[in-house]
Amino acid sequence: MAGPVYATAISRKKALAFNNQVSAGTPIALTSADCIDVSSVSYTPNPQTQTDPRYSGTIHRPGDQLVGVSHEVSFEWTIHGFTGALPAAGAFLPGRVLTALGFTENRLATAVGPEAYSSGTSTAATLGALASGTAQLYKGAAVNFATVGAAPLGLAMIQDYTAGKVATLARDRAMAATGNYTIPEQLYYTFASASPAAGASVTIWEDGHRMDFQDWRPTSARIELSTASRDGGEAFCRIVVSGGCTLYQESNEAAPTVSTAIPIPSFRNGQQDIANLQLGGSSVTIDLGIRSAYPPNPNQLDGSDPGLVVETVRTVSYELNKVERTVVDWNALAAAQSAHASQFLWGLASGNYMGVMIDAQRFNYRTSNEGQDFISTSGDAWIDGVEKCIALALIKY
Repeated sequence: MAGPVYATAISRKKALAFNNQVSAGTPIALTSADCIDVSSVSYTPNPQTQTDPRYSGTIHRPGDQLVGVSHEVSFEWTIHGFTGALPAAGAFLPGRVLTALGFTENRLATAVGPEAYSSGTSTAATLGALASGTAQLYKGAAVNFATVGAAPLGLAMIQDYTAGKVATLARDRAMAATGNYTIPEQLYYTFASASPAAGASVTIWEDGHRMDFQDWRPTSARIELSTASRDGGEAFCRIVVSGGCTLYQESNEAAPTVSTAIPIPSFRNGQQDIANLQLGGSSVTIDLGIRSAYPPNPNQLDGSDPGLVVETVRTVSYELNKVERTVVDWNALAAAQSAHASQFLWGLASGNYMGVMIDAQRFNYRTSNEGQDFISTSGDAWIDGVEKCIALALIKY
């Protein structure tokens, strides 16, 4: 006997909107204008239960009591830039996610230069009169040196910047003692010492089902840089996040259309510079090591205040090709426990060109892994610094 046929929700008809709240406990009514081009969206209820302790005079215990529920919302954003003019402050929607993770948006609306620099070495340059004398202002930004090549070939990430206008680079460059530099227009997001306390509002559409969440706070966050090799593998770089939140309302509403017009650059034909060496490999993962906790409060529906980030332990995992010890001696680097920078640059065009910088990291010992054709090494590094220790730049050159 045939039964009713219902319309089953289609997995591709998903969308996610995101915005940071002004205050905890006060959600923002999100619309299609707040949608971000994300993937792998999921939400998981976390029911809170308590065992009923009462005796019943039999061996049979009653079922657990359901006392509350929270949710975990996860998604991925494939890293890309923008087209056209530099976005206004706060207008680049994926930047909202970075802000929620503890990053600060820095906007360089007007290029600095081109003008002459002085005292150029392979590691640093003293910038000219147009550059600011504010210490660390350009830390995490990209700079181009014409003596190395026209952008993007001459780009490098600034690891340190002093009040004397000395820009130290995350990788040695073959610069002349003098020449021209340009700090191009860019948005650059730098990790900050304090995380936002107000939380974020998130809306998920699953076909015709709308779910509104409030007080989203990160519980994990990773920046994954994957090489797009000819042998396959993951081609795109991405930011993978999860966060705890509260579902506060549901409704029936069709999923909005989300633009995917901006191409996603694959990680190839760029720069991967680790400890001042151009090294090959399959992946780099920057883990913010976020830990959140929930203050108890009987005045709240689930007995807890919204979560707060209480700790981060920042690490980097590298999967690299094994090369001769004359190129890099990983055991010596681990034994020395000295700090080294890394930079990663890739993209397709002006505005859609990215740079990632790790300010200083100490390397752990590495393990050799025998694959089908090649030997790789895997291991971690620790990032001790906090302020601007990690940066993501979107560069308009």
